[in-house]
Amino acid sequence: MLHNPSTRLHEIEVVLFEPFRPMLSQRLDIQAIETDLRARDFYYVEPKFDGERFQLHYRDGKFKYFSRNGHEYTRTYGEDASS
Repeated sequence: MLHNPSTRLHEIEVVLFEPFRPMLSQRLDIQAIETDLRARDFYYVEPKFDGERFQLHYRDGKFKYFSRNGHEYTRTYGEDASS
């Protein structure tokens, strides 16, 4: 479903162990960062691993990792805690 550009999120449901296209982060003007952060009560920081953002799916002790573009990285990072 991620690789089909004609499919819209409102037409499908999110399914565990199937990648989905996430909402992209907003770019913030570097000069406005301090002002913007001080004006908020809280904010989120999204860590990146090796230059990729991942969706991590987990159920019954099994993991699946997907890149933002829907490529699977489970073999790289392991499908369970012992990997």
